[in-house]
Amino acid sequence: MKHIEDAGLQGLERVAERGDADACHCLGLMHLYGAGVPMDAEAARRWFEAALRLGHGSAAASLEALPAPGEDCEAEFERALLAADGGDARAMAEVADALYRGRGVAEDRAAALDWYLRAAVEGDSYAQTRAGLMLMNGDGAEADCEAAAGLFRMAADGGDPEAQLNLGCMHVRGSGAEMDCAEAVRLFALSAAQGNREAQYNLGLMYEEGMGVEADPAEAMRWYAESAAGGDCDAKHRLAMAHVRAGAAEAMAGDVAGWLRDAAAAGNAEAAFDLASLLEEGAIEPLDAGEAARLYEMAAGEVPEARDALAAMLAAGEEPAGSAARELLGEAEPEPAREAAHAEREDGADREDGDAASLEDVVGALMDLDEAMRADLVARMEEAAEAGDRDAQVAMGYLRETGFASGGSHDEAARWYCAAESAGSTEAAFRLGRMHREGRGVPRDEEKAAEMFAKAAERGHAGAQYGLAVLFEEGSGVEEDAAEAVRWYRRAAEGGHPDAQYSLAVSCESGVGTDEDHREAAEWYRRAAESGHPGAQYSLAAMLAAGKGVPRDLEAAAALMESASRQGHAAAQHRLACMYEAGDGVERDARRAAELHLEAAEGGHAGSQFRLACMYEAGEGVPRDLRQAAEWCSMAAEQDHVPSMEKLAGMLRAGAGAPRDEAAAARMYGEAAARRMDANRHAAEAGDPEAQCEMGAALMYVPGEHNDPEAAVEWFARAAEAGSARAMFELGRAYETGSGVPRDEERAAELYSVSAERGCMDAIKAVRRILRRS
Repeated sequence: MKHIEDAGLQGLERVAERGDADACHCLGLMHLYGAGVPMDAEAARRWFEAALRLGHGSAAASLEALPAPGEDCEAEFERALLAADGGDARAMAEVADALYRGRGVAEDRAAALDWYLRAAVEGDSYAQTRAGLMLMNGDGAEADCEAAAGLFRMAADGGDPEAQLNLGCMHVRGSGAEMDCAEAVRLFALSAAQGNREAQYNLGLMYEEGMGVEADPAEAMRWYAESAAGGDCDAKHRLAMAHVRAGAAEAMAGDVAGWLRDAAAAGNAEAAFDLASLLEEGAIEPLDAGEAARLYEMAAGEVPEARDALAAMLAAGEEPAGSAARELLGEAEPEPAREAAHAEREDGADREDGDAASLEDVVGALMDLDEAMRADLVARMEEAAEAGDRDAQVAMGYLRETGFASGGSHDEAARWYCAAESAGSTEAAFRLGRMHREGRGVPRDEEKAAEMFAKAAERGHAGAQYGLAVLFEEGSGVEEDAAEAVRWYRRAAEGGHPDAQYSLAVSCESGVGTDEDHREAAEWYRRAAESGHPGAQYSLAAMLAAGKGVPRDLEAAAALMESASRQGHAAAQHRLACMYEAGDGVERDARRAAELHLEAAEGGHAGSQFRLACMYEAGEGVPRDLRQAAEWCSMAAEQDHVPSMEKLAGMLRAGAGAPRDEAAAARMYGEAAARRMDANRHAAEAGDPEAQCEMGAALMYVPGEHNDPEAAVEWFARAAEAGSARAMFELGRAYETGSGVPRDEERAAELYSVSAERGCMDAIKAVRRILRRS
């Protein structure tokens, strides 16, 4: 459950200054005990008073425990001790506080616990809670969770909100108390009703997850809102993302951004990642150019996707000034761009020569040691490396590269890798190749990278084989050679490298660098998909859905799309949503389709943004909401998605979901026509009837500067000569209405008749209309 984390002094102060009660109270405690700041009772008092004004449940007790200005602490301790010896429970708690904090007497946690327990027996709820916390945390005595739970229960029965909170958490964990989520909900509710922000947050969490109570998202949001209003940053994160998921982030952009920034500043890694993602998507205005990168850096230690995002930014050359992303990532490589065949992840998991057989295991073993033993082992490893031990040199390079060893740097890592490579290390050659490719610790030199990759690749290193294949495909450091790229992809793929298997499948499917072979492509997609590669899962699913290279199997396709969707693959989410809309391989489910389209749309997929707009317009799977339809259409139109541009233009013309704006509608129609024509022109000029029809439709029906009925008729005529039923119908309509040609109803009827014979339903209706009229 929820707990306060050390977010660093500056981060806490920023959040506290925005009115966060927890941050104010935490700063007070830091100044009271000298934790990370000089001990300063007056500063502690100011922060506790601020926390009290903001409604923090423990601030009053913290203030009472502070010495009054000018107070003689030793005399005050003697006074309290005398009263405590006389049986005064409140005085016993004061003696315990003094012993715990070392105020007026030497600090003695064991003695403090003894006095808290004496006061607890006398019924003092504050002392019961304090003693419970000490026993729960093993502070002043060995940890005893059952005894702690008993003390919390006494204080909770007496109405103490902190005890109710702590006992509720113990019931959730089943630690010291029976696991009983329903009882936890009852206790959190009692504490929350007294204004305890953590209890309010936890109560929201219980309602959201359906723990001990029936799941109720609305009730969960109500409690998160209560907690956030009191300054709880985790609750602010939950609220912000609820608005984002509901599509209300734009309407509440200021609140969402503020909530997420508060939560990130307080150390919430998920909030930092979510805020960075929204900044990159343009959903929230950044404070400055480097904000997203800094947030990803904050989140990278706890959120794997943040490391992937940082790696992607580096690969795209978007590293802001002063960024520590490269040092932070160390060994971590970017998650491959799952739909791109050119992912630059050169993974060194497959090591054939025995050098540094598992560098991750080396670090894992070191992490299990205490600091002194770890330093001793690293020192001995360095001695062996200096003496020429090849494995030790690779390991030292790895420790320096990742920053695990003190004084870690890419320069030092490169020095050790060079020494090991000179001694014949395959692993070192691979790692040097990657450093030259990225310009880390050594000058960026793609020719040198190719040389190093080639050395390791020839010795069977799958990561190097993959890296060399990418260089041949791109023509980086070597002459571009698609066939040579495929040869190395194949060797790495046969060694079990998932990204190589995916890239080889792409080559086989497209026929680039090798013969086009859909059956082989499907087999390599299958192998990569079994390793969890979402791009391969999506591509194999597409082949199964089309019966391309494999027997058509919509159910298997849907299962693979589902797996890729769970990993955030936007194209898979879109395709699976369409399958739910049509009932292909899954039971038709408009609501599930809308959920998937929303996930893909939030990830920036224009096709899903368009489909979501259509669903909101029709009230299919979601409540009918023309405003939402217009908003999603607008997002897709900003990505030059032509159907969305056309739909949005129609909505602007009709004033549906957006204010009526004829001029904006005309401009949008014109832009859509231009883009549709640009997309179809090459195919149309090459004789593709469908593209010719699209060209004709754009010129005939879209208003504005691109409207040219005479040119439209020429395109329809070319497509009609090729036998297009649709073109014959469109040409017939032009003659019937006199658009681009002289009006000729007899010629229109002839064209409609031929089109109708070829199955065009619109033409059949047109023939009937003309017959009725004549």
